[in-house]
Order: sequence, then structure tokens, then C-alpha cells
Amino acid sequence: LVDLAADFGGSVETSNPTSPDNPTFVVENVIHYCVRSLPSMVAATASEALSNALLPYLIRFCEAGFVETLRANEELATGLVFFEGWVTHEKLAETLGVKYVDFRESGE
Repeated sequence: LVDLAADFGGSVETSNPTSPDNPTFVVENVIHYCVRSLPSMVAATASEALSNALLPYLIRFCEAGFVETLRANEELATGLVFFEGWVTHEKLAETLGVKYVDFRESGE
């Protein structure tokens, strides 16, 4: 298992950040490779891949506007954490003990 997000809480329950000096560990017979900031080891390639992945979304935002694009695309809306000063990520609001606001119900 290679977890590119291990230093941000991980993508799977058994992930724990590791280092290049000691990069792997085994949990339930599964080898885990969870080196922190792994994409930075291939920065140019990672940057190009990120740009290619983001470009279609940026074009949507430019053509339809920020709010309309989010309302029309659930996959983008699930990534919204804050909007107009409100916490729009339900789990984060719960963790912080603050009010959760669904951006779709905002005044915009």
C-alpha cells in the first residue's frame, strides 16, 4: 500500500507517516509505504500531474462561476471546507464544535 497522504492523516486506517530512512511497515500482512511528502521527491512530475488534474475544474469555474460549478458538481462540492466564513465540511464542524452550514443553502 502506498499512501501519498500519510502526513495529512492518511488515506487508510492503518497508515502512519514514515521517513525515507525507514519507509515501510507491515500491518495485517500488508506492506505500507507512507513516506511524508512523497510527491515532493518528484516535484516536476507531481506539479505537471496536479496541473493536468486541476485544469478541467478551473475551466469549469471560469465558465460557470464558483458557486454554480460547485452546485452542479458533487465531487467538487465535497471538497469545500469553508465558504463565506462558514464551515461547510460537516465532520470538521463537528470536530471543532461549530455550526455546519451547507453552502447550497447560503444566500448566494
